[in-house]
Amino acid sequence: MIDDKLKARAVRGDADSQFRLGTMLTSVAACTDDREEKKALFSDAVSWLGLAAKQGHADAQHTLGSYCMQSDDIVKAIWFYKQAAEQGHAKAQYDLGVCYVTGTGLERNVVTAVRWFRRAAESGYVSAEKCYRIALWYYQGTALSKNLEEAVYWLKLGADHGDAKAQYFLGNCFANGDGTQKSMNSAIHWWTEAANQGNLDAQQNLSICYEKGIGVKQDAQRAYYWREKGKTSQ
Repeated sequence: MIDDKLKARAVRGDADSQFRLGTMLTSVAACTDDREEKKALFSDAVSWLGLAAKQGHADAQHTLGSYCMQSDDIVKAIWFYKQAAEQGHAKAQYDLGVCYVTGTGLERNVVTAVRWFRRAAESGYVSAEKCYRIALWYYQGTALSKNLEEAVYWLKLGADHGDAKAQYFLGNCFANGDGTQKSMNSAIHWWTEAANQGNLDAQQNLSICYEKGIGVKQDAQRAYYWREKGKTSQ
């Protein structure tokens, strides 16, 4: 059921109401079994979203970009993503980065992609898995120029958002002093975070550290614990 007051505000030109009405109609369309009714509702939704987007409503612009991408209208999708991204819309910035890194509708440019991923992260949208991949590019010097400090930046971002591989790799960087000041305390911390998520390499590292007293007080019981945990992770 569409709120009459919401529709009245949308008709008067309130961009946020137009966006909300458009998203509500989209939800109603998704729950409708009748194909013609679904088509009519979605068309109406897109019209309202379009009105909001013309007024610079970033959420509406991003939503339309996503719809265009789903229907393979790549050129329009990128146009809408750019409009929203330039306004600081975090998900649009991320999606635009994906387009650059995959060469979807744009010439592939990893440097530009990472620039958008960074802006997205600064705006509050982070893909932990993508952070790990970018860190590898910087660490290995493959798709990007080798830069260990940048690798650590992206590993930290991914680790903070729960990626076990980033946590393990960040622990290695602290243990070796790669791109950051060497710190076994920090290495143990991040290996433990990764190990608690079932990362086998981190569990093995912790077992060795506790067995030999590297960065931690020697503890045969903890060494055994992580060694056994590692067996169940294989």
